[in-house]
Amino acid sequence: MMTGAPPSPLTTRSGAPIRLRVTIRGAVQGVGFRPFVHRLAAELGLTGWVNNSPQGVGVEVEGARANVEEFLLRLEGEKPPHSSIQSLEAAWLDAVGFGSFEIRTSCGDGDKTALLLPDLAICADCERDIFDPANRRFRHPFTHCTHCGPRFSDVTSQNGSRGSESLGDQERDQTMKGKRHTTEEKIRALREADGGKPIREVCQERNISEATYHRWRQQFGLMGVDEAKRLKELERENSELKKMLAESLLKNRVLEAVCEKKL
Repeated sequence: MMTGAPPSPLTTRSGAPIRLRVTIRGAVQGVGFRPFVHRLAAELGLTGWVNNSPQGVGVEVEGARANVEEFLLRLEGEKPPHSSIQSLEAAWLDAVGFGSFEIRTSCGDGDKTALLLPDLAICADCERDIFDPANRRFRHPFTHCTHCGPRFSDVTSQNGSRGSESLGDQERDQTMKGKRHTTEEKIRALREADGGKPIREVCQERNISEATYHRWRQQFGLMGVDEAKRLKELERENSELKKMLAESLLKNRVLEAVCEKKL
């Protein structure tokens, strides 16, 4: 166990910092792996970055060799409980002088091989929260954390897109109901997509769903046959998800009744 101030990342046994690049494959997304890497790097006084990729998780850290070696040893031994590492590829490189450690935007390049976890049953901590009258999550039916809750059914990218809306899309549109986009804003969004910008990125920047984007194209007479089919598909899926949400709300009422009896 380390005591006192952590060693400076600017010194190593050879008198210079060293950099380590790690590619981790397996079930390492949606389980709190990146925050775990960030905490571990901060504890050891390392700089660099971590991000998700279609293959899993990518990491680069640099600092004192002893600290970097300890980071590599602890990476697998202290990983989040629901994660599973199938392979870990490490390469030693020259330091580049990272100024801090950051969680970077996910990368979308390469084959999509990262494993998707199934939905996880509620954990003991979250269950305790929803039955605690003093907790802000009291009786909230959708309480979950990095150790439980929806995974596969809530995924929209691996960094992978299932090509369908998730409950997150519905919640985003619900949040934006009070906001009206101007004609100029809509045209700007459509031009960005026509110019090669990914549709999902255009939607995320404006906090809209993919279905809304296609409706905008329909509004300006830009929708082709394939897009019309895609919009119908999204609206059908959206209708099914709304039905699921209504059923969840009904279950919530049942849960409330059970809570009242327990209290």
